[in-house]
Amino acid sequence: MPKNRAAGTINSYLSAVRCFVQYLVDTDILFINPIRSIRHLNTELDRRKLRRAMTKEEIERLLTAAANGIIKKVRCPEERVLIYKLLIGTGLRSTELSLLTPRQIDFEKCRLRCPEIGGLATLVVPIHVLTALPLRSKLTFVIVPSGEVVLF
Repeated sequence: MPKNRAAGTINSYLSAVRCFVQYLVDTDILFINPIRSIRHLNTELDRRKLRRAMTKEEIERLLTAAANGIIKKVRCPEERVLIYKLLIGTGLRSTELSLLTPRQIDFEKCRLRCPEIGGLATLVVPIHVLTALPLRSKLTFVIVPSGEVVLF
């Protein structure tokens, strides 16, 4: 097993082990919980990745690289640029974007309705008009095995 794990990773492992050991105590396999005094590590002190917004220059380089790229899978460079613009402009994660269906994109009002992952609420996200218009004519959707039409 690789060493030098992040504090968050160690904490998730510890939580899993705690659940298992507590099960052993509950089923009388163990009489006491030998790891009850072990505390979680402070994740604030162990920052491995500093997340930040992309600079304007980084966004321009990304879009230029996408526009000049080769065709991969089902996306041509033009569609890839539109998808990147949509992600950058809305702040959606790729998972949220991949779950979008054509019904959730309102091109007339330049917004999309994205059900929050793991939640019951629906997030309404505005789309910049310069992204929405080309998106309407260029973006293709695919049918997944469940029969639903999705963006990816």
